[in-house]
Amino acid sequence: MKKILILTAAFGDGHNTAARNIRDALEHICDDVKVEVLDLFEASYGAFNTLAKKTYLGMVQYAPRLWGSLYSLMENPVVERNLGSFTRLANALEDIVHETQPDGIVSTYPVYAHVIRELYRDHAERPFRFVTVITDSISVNSAWYRAPSDFFCVPNEATAEVLRRNSVPEPQIKVLGFPTNLAFAHRTPAPLTSPVRGVQRKISTSSTLGRSTPAKPSTGCWTCPTRS
Repeated sequence: MKKILILTAAFGDGHNTAARNIRDALEHICDDVKVEVLDLFEASYGAFNTLAKKTYLGMVQYAPRLWGSLYSLMENPVVERNLGSFTRLANALEDIVHETQPDGIVSTYPVYAHVIRELYRDHAERPFRFVTVITDSISVNSAWYRAPSDFFCVPNEATAEVLRRNSVPEPQIKVLGFPTNLAFAHRTPAPLTSPVRGVQRKISTSSTLGRSTPAKPSTGCWTCPTRS
């Protein structure tokens, strides 16, 4: 049986949503796979991580520009060189890898790639395949691709182009879309019809942005009037 670890972090629900959906997809299509989703920030830093999450959510809601500036700091060479220096997290990951012997690790949060690079900097080749699933789109923080990965899965061509411009080899870039709920895989798309002047159309949307807890599937509708 194949063993897959998926590493995530609860800073916004995009990373967690991607991790859960990848897990569900792997378990759906593979009979001989064991998948585990882990938030090693939560496991390693406890109360401090809880405070950091609350601070993050507050900044996103009330001071988004400040959060944008802080997020951009991850692209600073000095900060980037130290992204792998989460000692407690690195020790936890090393123990888990030794205990579970995974065939592959998937990361939906950029810091893990840097931690893994540091773990195996002075060792033999890492004993598992490593895949980074980038949850940024178009505007991509360089922390996602500055550490090595066997593959970088991106949501669209615009994001792939950012990686190409920054010398990520083409064979390592996989344009696969954002990991979505399995429910969408079983739906038959409704046929598109031409808009009728004066008739309102409804567009269904769903969102988990900024949730601090796993979201139940939900949709809302926007009524979009056509031009008259």
